[in-house]
Amino acid sequence: AGTSLASTFGYYTPPAGNDAPMAWNQQKFKVLEGPGVQWVAKDKYGDRHVNWVRLQVIGSSDTIFFANTHGPLDQCGGQPGSKVAANYISAVNQHKKPKDAVIFTGDFNCGSNQDTIKDLSQVLKLDATDSSYNGADHIFSSSGVSVFWKGASEGSPSDHQLLKAVLSLGDSPSTCHVAPPHNGGCCTSCRYNHYCPSNKGCYATGQSGCSGGYCPAPAKEVEMVV
Repeated sequence: AGTSLASTFGYYTPPAGNDAPMAWNQQKFKVLEGPGVQWVAKDKYGDRHVNWVRLQVIGSSDTIFFANTHGPLDQCGGQPGSKVAANYISAVNQHKKPKDAVIFTGDFNCGSNQDTIKDLSQVLKLDATDSSYNGADHIFSSSGVSVFWKGASEGSPSDHQLLKAVLSLGDSPSTCHVAPPHNGGCCTSCRYNHYCPSNKGCYATGQSGCSGGYCPAPAKEVEMVV
């Protein structure tokens, strides 16, 4: 699967039995550490793992701990569910650095109303969930990561949907619904004056998260698509 991504993306294809691959845009991110693997559970199909990599946003000091998993079956509720959640959290905490933003994705094989996901949600923000198998796929992040867009689409030939999100490091921008043409298309009524046409947000100079660039002049953009 990695061959078609090789020109732009770095990727990790785990060995057989660990089916939680990862990919990252090498034009936006450089690898600081990893990829690495940590065991979290076992079910009738074998061992289950968290795969992870530490990334730096090129051109900035921002760092990301990105992890992906394929969780165990039938271990979502009660003590087993809480134990799996604790193992996930332990895997993240053992390998991330203090200033890393955390983005944790995967087919957790557990719904949002089950103990594994409830316990994880007490430590990380649950940013997005699809409807596959009553919501088995999730995207989590740490505080300080903003969600600018999320959605799910047909994932064929997989039997799951394709869950996607656009995440940004830093606080969400203030909103501006009017962009007067005489002001170069930028806001006049909010505290910042860099207007973002793609999401109608107002940004301070250097604030990340505007896909496509600010108006009237671009500033630093940090965007990650999972």
